[in-house]
Amino acid sequence: MDYDALLELGADLGYGLQYAGGEIHRVEESVNRLFQAYGISTGAVYAIPNCLIVSLTTPEGHALTRVRRVGYHGTDIASMEAYNALCRSLCAHRPPLAQARQELNAIPQQVTQYNLPWELAGSFITCFWFALFFSGTWLDGLAAGLCGLSTGLCLRFMSWLHTNLFFKTAAAGFVSALAACALGWLGIGHNVDTVIIGALMTLVPGVLFTNFIRDTIGGDTMTGLIKLVEVVLISGALALGTGAAMAVGRAIFGAPAAGAAVSVPWGLGCLYAALACAGFCILYNVPIGPGLALCCLGGGLGWLVYLPAASLSGSDLVGYFAAGLAISLYSEIMARIRRCPVTGYLLVSFFPLVPGAGLYYTLDYFIRSETAAAVSKGTHTLAIAVCLAVGVLLMASAVRMWLTFRWKRRPPHAPV
Repeated sequence: MDYDALLELGADLGYGLQYAGGEIHRVEESVNRLFQAYGISTGAVYAIPNCLIVSLTTPEGHALTRVRRVGYHGTDIASMEAYNALCRSLCAHRPPLAQARQELNAIPQQVTQYNLPWELAGSFITCFWFALFFSGTWLDGLAAGLCGLSTGLCLRFMSWLHTNLFFKTAAAGFVSALAACALGWLGIGHNVDTVIIGALMTLVPGVLFTNFIRDTIGGDTMTGLIKLVEVVLISGALALGTGAAMAVGRAIFGAPAAGAAVSVPWGLGCLYAALACAGFCILYNVPIGPGLALCCLGGGLGWLVYLPAASLSGSDLVGYFAAGLAISLYSEIMARIRRCPVTGYLLVSFFPLVPGAGLYYTLDYFIRSETAAAVSKGTHTLAIAVCLAVGVLLMASAVRMWLTFRWKRRPPHAPV
């Protein structure tokens, strides 16, 4: 066996999976299973968000190691599913390493990416429906969608300039908030705060914040700390960009509009949540088809569970915990039915529940020096993230324990 080739294969497979947005435990488990499928029981994999280290020891006692630096990346669900499917195939059939390498190298050419017009459409759809979801009017939705277009164009331009994450986020927040102030002054949008919240949903690190809690509770302390640093940087960039835009907007256009909120019925809120998730599916490169529809359905399901749970218990935190359980169970079931990573369903379905509005108002209060209100809102936002993360962890752990129990009870030669 060519152990160098096997090690390179495992390192590149893990890198591709991690760069596409795969969770740390998925990357480590996938590479370990690949080594075991090819008869290597001495493999070791260590991954953190920006680094992957893979090693194995040959029967002769030679230790081989490969290191991959994983730079800043987004989430590409289609690529993640392709790398995950390849890992399953390699573990099941164990083809020659040369053939396995060819199949791995072919994935970037086989995965279809949405082009710029599609990405801008995804930004518009997400921001439009989230503005309605957050009790905005139809004009608020239109204004938020237009702000989303400006955000998408700004992010693409800053990426073209190879700008780092902090300045990219600050610039996008500034452009989006300034556009919201201008549209409010023009009468397109009755409530500037709602427009800004809807427009910033593509930038607010709500899911990253929740994942930081989940990873920390789950024992991946280093991963959690790195994500916490990202949350702080992104939040600081948003505060800087949005605060500067609001100050400029007030100087040019006057005080922002603050219209009355619109009451959103339960069923309509679920519909808005599902439609907003469709935009995120495009931004996260979920292929058009059943997977996209199921991700959107998960977003509506979370709100469908949250509202009655919060109403019956009298606590929104109980509602978020119940919704986290429901979305996690739904994602686990769909992932096993379609034999795809659970990440895509979980990530997209989470967005209507993540405390994006809470983070925005916390930053807004700090900008306006309302420290007590900022601390109160920030504490409640943290509590929401904890409830969501604990709900997801509990359900995922329960599913994993049930599957392990079934596996151990399986007859010796029963099919997998």
